[in-house]
Amino acid sequence: MSAFTGPQRKGATRDHRATKRAEAEARNAATPWERRASARRPCPTGKTRYRTEQEARTELVGCLVAKNAGRNQRKEVRVYGCPLCGAFHLTSKPYDPERAA
Repeated sequence: MSAFTGPQRKGATRDHRATKRAEAEARNAATPWERRASARRPCPTGKTRYRTEQEARTELVGCLVAKNAGRNQRKEVRVYGCPLCGAFHLTSKPYDPERAA
């Protein structure tokens, strides 16, 4: 069985590849500024976006260190992946296994 789920006609795979190639060329034709601007779109929740979980964890450690030193009032305790924007955010709510399911 084939993994291709598009129309099953002669030349469909070739047409699919051509379409994907055209999309990639259009993306690459965008200027670097336009590509960076699309990556900086804010999350609908208004929270700060971190592209990777590692970036978010690094920021969380910084928040906890500053809080323990008495220099910061931030209360973040964990990192979570946002279902709306696909990025990672910090939250002050403790982990709830019932809510995660």
